[in-house]
Amino acid sequence: MDSLADSHPNIAAQWHQARNVLTPAQVTRGSTKKVWWLGPCGHEWDATVANRVGRSSGCPYCTRKKVLTGFNDLTTRYPEIAAQWHPTKNGDRMPETTIDGTPRKAWWLGGCGHDWEAEVRERVRGTSCPYCSGSRVLSGYNDLLLIDPALADQWHPDKNGNLRPSDCAARSTRTVWWLDEHGHEWHARIATRTGGGHGCPYCSGRRPVRGTGDLVTLRPDLAHQWHPTTNGELSPASVSPGSKRNVWWRDEHSHEWKSTVKDRAQGHGCPYCSGRRAIVGKTDLASRRPDIAAEWHPTRNGELRPDQVTFGSSQSIWWACAEGHEWETRVTYRTSAEGTGCPFCFPHWSRGEKEVAAFIASVAPNLTVLENDRSSLGNRTELDISLPELKIGIEYNGVYWHDESDPEVRHRHVAKATAAVGRGITLVIVWEDDWKVRRSAVEDALVAIISGGVGVPPWMTYERTN
Repeated sequence: MDSLADSHPNIAAQWHQARNVLTPAQVTRGSTKKVWWLGPCGHEWDATVANRVGRSSGCPYCTRKKVLTGFNDLTTRYPEIAAQWHPTKNGDRMPETTIDGTPRKAWWLGGCGHDWEAEVRERVRGTSCPYCSGSRVLSGYNDLLLIDPALADQWHPDKNGNLRPSDCAARSTRTVWWLDEHGHEWHARIATRTGGGHGCPYCSGRRPVRGTGDLVTLRPDLAHQWHPTTNGELSPASVSPGSKRNVWWRDEHSHEWKSTVKDRAQGHGCPYCSGRRAIVGKTDLASRRPDIAAEWHPTRNGELRPDQVTFGSSQSIWWACAEGHEWETRVTYRTSAEGTGCPFCFPHWSRGEKEVAAFIASVAPNLTVLENDRSSLGNRTELDISLPELKIGIEYNGVYWHDESDPEVRHRHVAKATAAVGRGITLVIVWEDDWKVRRSAVEDALVAIISGGVGVPPWMTYERTN
């Protein structure tokens, strides 16, 4: 015999020893005999063996299939909700004999005096009186005609069938037709209009009145660039210049692009003509700078390709050189007149760094000026320029490669500054843009620092405060 004890020892372990005459070894796993069970939860219940095995059913009280007063009934679990149980409309049903999560409906009587019918589980999930919350209408209490008679005056007299303002709650999500004093008709939810909400979309300019506020009338120049085939049934006569609709455009050069009507009306033109997007074969990186495009990282830029960005783009891109080094920087930093290469292959020179070193040598010819010094800080940490007699280190930092908002860059700067303090070296930062824009101020500061007259100004530090 394929007994329950042999086939399902875990279920057999819940066999109620005191309330059953038979044992698990004396019944088959498919038996339809109803027996008693005792769960690890301490609850007792009767069920057939086949039901327990076939449906993997457990304790009906813990799974909320049966009510156990004092354990999973509404009164025990949610006394504040049970207090609203309607005293006369639920027949013999009581909250203490009702499971707290049942989908069965019951009648309720709120402290507001309203009564309503709702599922028990919906009440447990947090719903309250539907009339007070506005989700149901109670004529003479929360209907639109009573709450907002001025808005009810705009109720369309013909397009809402037999529905009237007194049939709808003022905060209803129902969508109905409206008619204002100018004869404008539109469809909108009641809740979006009550309490000083949305008014007429034509009067407010959110929708155009043809011949008065549409794109064709107000901006014929833009309407002329409306794409003739890709906007479906939408036409320039059906949108206003302030519309946020994203539509297709086509200019006299046959360039096609998508933009909101509002952006176009505010001056945004063709992204290809303005250089914001690449024209393949003309302004794209692959065509204009194939040497740089050859270092485009093959996997770290997603689906973006060199022929999809302009050669002057400010977009930050991943690169990979022939030596296998990887780094991220903007396209324009690579293609500018002083364009950058791999920072790992060529970390030892820059035009600005050479100019700073030459300037120091010219004003202090008796000083030793070391470039790319790896001896002063130890651990092969490099200083761009070192003045060993004065224990001064100078770093020439390009803004793109030394952006303090980058955590890795910040970590590198802190490590170098800490090493300098440990060696008693004064660290001076010459920023690339300062050297280019206010060079004389940088030169004056360097002379003062070298002569020992002043300390390092805040704008010549990693923190770079003015």
